[in-house]
Amino acid sequence: MTFTVPDTSLGRGVECPHCARMMTARPYEVWERLRQREALFLASREGKVHATQRLIHTENQVENQGSRRKRTRLYHRDEHSTDTSTPTHEPYFDLSYESGQMAERPAEPPNPNLAVVLDDLRSQWNVGAIFRTCEGLGWGRLVLCGITPIPPAKRVTKVSLGAEAILPWSYHASSLDGVRMLESEGFTPVALELTTDAVPLHDMAIPERCALIIGNEVSGVSKEVLASCGKRVAIPMAGRKASLNAAIAFGIAAQHIRTAKSPYRS
Repeated sequence: MTFTVPDTSLGRGVECPHCARMMTARPYEVWERLRQREALFLASREGKVHATQRLIHTENQVENQGSRRKRTRLYHRDEHSTDTSTPTHEPYFDLSYESGQMAERPAEPPNPNLAVVLDDLRSQWNVGAIFRTCEGLGWGRLVLCGITPIPPAKRVTKVSLGAEAILPWSYHASSLDGVRMLESEGFTPVALELTTDAVPLHDMAIPERCALIIGNEVSGVSKEVLASCGKRVAIPMAGRKASLNAAIAFGIAAQHIRTAKSPYRS
């Protein structure tokens, strides 16, 4: 449905003027771009080369990321050496960066009953980190929604280190569509969110098929998704900060849920 709202009413958690339900009100042009992105994603999955090339181009358009300064070498000084000067030519040791290494096969088969939904995340770094954590902890699939960056975005793939090529994932322009798709397959959506009715993570009753929803870094899970989601869970905080980075929060919750649900644990 398309209708006119004041510019001040755009954003997440807007009341629909027709049905009074909570919704995300985006300019029509933005929704059009997201729908086109979804269509490109589906066409690329069907092997259409043109769609794949357009997707690569649109996801990797240059953004202002600040300083382009890069570290090209790592230096390591022998702890027994008396020379405290900084090396000016070759490093004393050539340190290799090994975080991208992969095992030949997973230690446990991925759990098809565990899925994560990313609801309007904005950071490519967070998305890449969640890809990597999701695959590394044996979760079954990842559903990216709304403005969430998708592969082949460069910063997503740079951080995911190949996980995007292993882990099954899909994209939906609407987060509600992604959640409802999982519900139709028997998943129970669980929002990781700081709501007054959220259950502490350690007291969570984990459903048989769990779809964990991670929300936007600033505004959290959208109100329309929360309204359709009967279960909410939160990570108890001990410090003065009330919340965690989205990718960190997912890692904590994902490990807890995966360990509790794993049929392979001793």
